[in-house]
Amino acid sequence: ERARRELAVALAPQTPSGFVPHMHYVRQPGFHEDLWGRRDGSSITQPPMYGHAVAELVRAGEPVDDEVVERATAGLWFLLRVRRRDPSGLVRVCHPWETGCDDSPRWDDRCPDGFDRDRWRLVKDRLASTVETGPDGEAVANPVFEVAPAGFNALVAFNARELVSVTGDDALAAAADELVGALAGQWDDHLGTWVDAGPMADGSGRVRTLDALLPLLVDDQPSRVGRVIDQLLDPTAHGG
Repeated sequence: ERARRELAVALAPQTPSGFVPHMHYVRQPGFHEDLWGRRDGSSITQPPMYGHAVAELVRAGEPVDDEVVERATAGLWFLLRVRRRDPSGLVRVCHPWETGCDDSPRWDDRCPDGFDRDRWRLVKDRLASTVETGPDGEAVANPVFEVAPAGFNALVAFNARELVSVTGDDALAAAADELVGALAGQWDDHLGTWVDAGPMADGSGRVRTLDALLPLLVDDQPSRVGRVIDQLLDPTAHGG
């Protein structure tokens, strides 16, 4: 029951476009309005884990309200249809905060003179001011941060497929498959990881990080899967 309530509340501030803010302010409308340009929530999102949450509830035998399923579907379609795409076909994020990996080494090329915690904090604040928004204040692009992370896109595809397991939505399934195909093109066999698409692809966007291995959730190519699993089982593979 609590999981159903929390999922419904998380999706409640969704905009007509399908955008789901990563933070909303039920108890204090207007909080951080100066930062986001919106009264009831942020202008950025985060990985759409609500697709997985819906599927997990159904697998547990817990009914999910139709409205919640519809909102989850709309949230995924926002990312797949409204959010700007990289030429590779991957979905772009509008800010490092959207990935959940705020300080990933993959963003280092965007930190002048190399990573420094204080300097990077200032850069992130500035990046929030360059987000381009839609009619409801929802982030659709950021010309200063045109990055399409492998990990974020893997979570979009994974959650779409999870939701399809509940709804049987053929169009959403096809969109997820298309994204998985684009991810396959980002695999670097020498590095043994998926590379982010965008202007940092030849630099920090190819640093080996654990979140960059998230395409394992949707990739079924045996050699890639085996290579990644070997890394995950090796405590020294990522600087351990």
